[in-house]
Amino acid sequence: MRRGDIYTHREEPTFVVRVGDVKDGIVSFAGEGGGRVHEATAEKFGADFEVETPDARAKRLSYDKGAVTLESWGYDYQLPAWLNGSYWNGWLMPAFEKQDLLDAIAKNMLYGAFFHEEGDAFIVLESAGEDMPSFDPAVLLPRILAEAGETDLLEVNVDGVTLEATIYRGRDILRTDGTRVRVYDLGSGYYSWESATPVADSAGSPTP
Repeated sequence: MRRGDIYTHREEPTFVVRVGDVKDGIVSFAGEGGGRVHEATAEKFGADFEVETPDARAKRLSYDKGAVTLESWGYDYQLPAWLNGSYWNGWLMPAFEKQDLLDAIAKNMLYGAFFHEEGDAFIVLESAGEDMPSFDPAVLLPRILAEAGETDLLEVNVDGVTLEATIYRGRDILRTDGTRVRVYDLGSGYYSWESATPVADSAGSPTP
């Protein structure tokens, strides 16, 4: 057992932890995506957890279709998402198809989010509490992508207001059946995404 090793709970396989340290017979560990650090004796830890094999990890991290929601939505809106068992500070790290995100934007569920077709990227703009200035997305979005280069974060001044732009570029993922889907990680590693009851798939959202 070494620092950084990944283990899964023997009775709750979705409970995945990363070993932080092993010292004097005590194992410190936390959820794979971060969070509170726990401690247990090596004997107790070994009884409760088993090391995750490469094959088991590959299977766990393959994507399946589900749905997510946010507390700020009152849990009333469910956004179709691809999930693969990855967490950040205990929150899900979903990936989304373009049309599902566009539908959410059209329903005003993702404030400050825009899609740039040519750049194949969603861009989320935040104004740090100030009123959002008016702008032409056809002008501002290409400017943001050009100035950002390979980075995903950029501060841009619009009419005296500093906007923080977060860029979520398209990428391909593998479904459990081996086929590819184009997705965007909007809010992944930042928003407090929670699991929701899966909604019916649309024609643009294939099921595994």
